[in-house]
Amino acid sequence: MDDSPPSAASNAGFPVDQAPPSGPGGRAAAGDPTVSGPARDQGLDALRGVLVAAVVIGHFPVSAQGHNPFGSLPDWLYFFHIPLFLALSCLFIKPFTPGRMGRRAVQILVPYGAWVVLAQPGRLLRQPWGLLRDAAMGNWAHLQSVLWFLPALFSTNLLTALWRRTGLCRPWPRAAGRTALLLPALAAFVLAPVLARWHPAIPFGLDVAVFLLPFILVMDQVWRQHQRLAAAAGRALAPAALAALVLGGLCIRVWEPVKTHSGFARRVDFAQFSVPVTIPGYLGMVAMAAALVLLAGRLRPPDWLAALGRRSMPVYLLHYPLLFALRRTLGPAGESPASLLVSGLGLLALVIALATAIARTLVWISPRFAWIGLGAAGSTR
Repeated sequence: MDDSPPSAASNAGFPVDQAPPSGPGGRAAAGDPTVSGPARDQGLDALRGVLVAAVVIGHFPVSAQGHNPFGSLPDWLYFFHIPLFLALSCLFIKPFTPGRMGRRAVQILVPYGAWVVLAQPGRLLRQPWGLLRDAAMGNWAHLQSVLWFLPALFSTNLLTALWRRTGLCRPWPRAAGRTALLLPALAAFVLAPVLARWHPAIPFGLDVAVFLLPFILVMDQVWRQHQRLAAAAGRALAPAALAALVLGGLCIRVWEPVKTHSGFARRVDFAQFSVPVTIPGYLGMVAMAAALVLLAGRLRPPDWLAALGRRSMPVYLLHYPLLFALRRTLGPAGESPASLLVSGLGLLALVIALATAIARTLVWISPRFAWIGLGAAGSTR
């Protein structure tokens, strides 16, 4: 019997069905980690590295006086980091077939199920049916855990695969199928405050996936056209991207109301379905994400940042318990802005280094640990 991990369960960067040939303009697209041949796209891997670092910063424990080491930066990161993470996972999704989605379920849901149990091992014996119910719902309200992201990831992948499947149909069925997918997305935007109240009863992040479908499709087009758009912008690309990041964030800050659906007061927080409910807010989110995708397609990132992106899955899975364990061990930081920032940067680097080292060590001990999402994307082990 083959003991090797499933093809993309060893993908530490969140599982991505990446296209074999080449990206737009002839640039090599990120390769399927299970197939030798095309190289992974360093820019996309680096962007995943930036996003997983943003996730860690967003979850930082505050100081004894309630101050976050990074000030207001986490609030801005929430404007785009989770939706863009989900969109990147969909860039190279192929048209729906039962076999492909079955493999996708193994890639995402096997690690999900394993970590749900690992997070509450005693409950498996005391309340197995309660644990199963919460895992089947798979949202923050039931899990109270960062693991809510994995069911939402699967649901966004499924909707994207269905969208691509409609592209293989004749014109009328294609139009009908795409209308059937886009109308619920429009309704989700219009009725977002109502959906937020229903969110605890909606399983597997389906509301998040439906809401984000137009955003994902826009990011898909931005990536497909990134060479052309970058060439048209020329040297103005970097300043224009920076302006989009600032103006997009300002649109959200000015127009988007603060929501508190499950105890966290934020303008944007997809865990509790605090989604953009205004057109300027939604466009601001799109502008910020598109700017980052264009920069990822144009700039030459450092190798260490791309390597972090390839290990985004184990960093995501391990960072939360490590953050709080280290904060308890090290004690509270000083309250001055300088000491908070220094301690925050040090803790960020330490958490990422520890998560990476733990994952690499466990997979070195046994490749079976890749089954629970601790392997590296592109790993041949």
